[in-house]
Amino acid sequence: MSKFINYLKNNIDEQAKLEIEQINYEIKSIHDKEISCYEDECVNDHNYIYENKIKKIKDNEIFQISKIENFYRNELLNLRKELLNPLYIKLKERLIDFKNSKNYVEFIQKRLSLIQKKGTIYIKSEDELLFTTLIDSDFEIKFINLEIGGFIFRDNNSNEYDFTLDTKYLETLNSFKSNKELIIW
Repeated sequence: MSKFINYLKNNIDEQAKLEIEQINYEIKSIHDKEISCYEDECVNDHNYIYENKIKKIKDNEIFQISKIENFYRNELLNLRKELLNPLYIKLKERLIDFKNSKNYVEFIQKRLSLIQKKGTIYIKSEDELLFTTLIDSDFEIKFINLEIGGFIFRDNNSNEYDFTLDTKYLETLNSFKSNKELIIW
């Protein structure tokens, strides 16, 4: 019987040993799995933090570049304005000189020949004498606030034709302002 007991004992020891090995294997497997998950989580956290830092750096870089671009764009616009203002003043002076010359009368006569014979002519009050000598009584004259001169004609159908030097001046200014490729040497 002692052999049988030894056999059972050995068999039980062997079974216990196998069970312990199986449990140790499962513990190690669970342990390795948890460590792997923890490492993955750490890597993911690290990647998230890293990507956020890079995004913040890029966003800040874009903001700084935009800020610098705006600063220099404004500086260039101010410089352009500073360079063109004398040109605008000179242009206005030349238009005023033209208005005070005999060529202004020819300018008005040519424009009057383009319009119909009935309607309203809007002029600067200083030009009243000139226009009353150049037009007949079919026209009604009204005064408007013009800085330089010329006239606006409105026919009886409410069509309006602008022959003012003020408008030509503003169109020229707008042409210069809208020409982004204007190069000043």
